[in-house]
Order: sequence, then structure tokens, then C-alpha cells
Amino acid sequence: ARVENLAVALAQRLKLTDDDSQTLRFAARLAQVGKIHIPRTVLTKKTKLTKDEVKQIRAHVDHAVDILSDIDFGLPVVQVIHQMYERLDGSGYPHQKKGPEISALARVMAVADVFCALIAPRAYRKGKEVSEALEIMQQDAKQFDAEVLQALFDIADKQGPDHLRDVIHG
Repeated sequence: ARVENLAVALAQRLKLTDDDSQTLRFAARLAQVGKIHIPRTVLTKKTKLTKDEVKQIRAHVDHAVDILSDIDFGLPVVQVIHQMYERLDGSGYPHQKKGPEISALARVMAVADVFCALIAPRAYRKGKEVSEALEIMQQDAKQFDAEVLQALFDIADKQGPDHLRDVIHG
């Protein structure tokens, strides 16, 4: 729900269409469905993942695509899920796509997902403060669409960084 709320807020800031916002809603709700194929021990591991475990985690994208590909959403939901973990600099997964190979909506999802992941506590770490998460994303700016990243910072600047926490929690 947090990723969905932020993705929709970014869509509004970017003046995207209602269909685009709906695509982002569905993609945010369904993006993690492939994790049902990942062992719980891997998902909740408190220490560094092995290369094999990282490979297992990253396979959740292909699992999600397999699960969802026969559903006709009438929107590019599956494409967005398939590309949301890609990064503009080619450092993402599952196919190391770069720049224009990544859809605009997947770029929005990437920013929303990474920000929410940074501020959420994990089995192996506490959640970051909003300002710290924004700083990390700024340092990694080459991975993200500049316009989408700017929209995130604009939302934070609107009423202060903690306003983002309010946006995310609806």
C-alpha cells in the first residue's frame, strides 16, 4: 500500500493520466506476488545474502510475470512489474535494461519502490529516516529517471520531508 500511495502521488505530481495511475496502483499491489516462490528463510534472513540467495530473490520478478501474464488488465501492468527493478544505468534486474528501454511507468515504480524500501524496517536493518532515504536516492540519482526523482523531492519539499511519510501512509 505504501508503494501504491507514493506511486500515485508521483503520478499526480507528474500529471500522468488516470490510466497511468491505475496501472501504477495495480502494479504496486501485485509486484510482490512472485515472492510466494521464494523460501521464507531467504526473505527473512538477518545476515548478508549469498549470491544464490540474491538470485532467488531476483527471480520473484519472473515468477510474478508468470503468475500474472494470462490476466488481461487492459493496462501495461505486467510490463511495469517486469521493468520496475531495472535501473537507467543498467544496474537493475532481471534484464539490465538501460535508459529508454525502461517504460516511463516502470521508472515511477522504481522510485516509489526504492524509497519505500529504504524507510521500511527489514529483518537485517532498521528503516532509514526520510531525509536519509532522500539523500541515498540523490547519491544514486543516475539509476533513476531525473523527472521522477525530482517529483519525489518536490513532494518532500512541499511540506517538509516528513510529509512523504504522511503521503505513503495515506
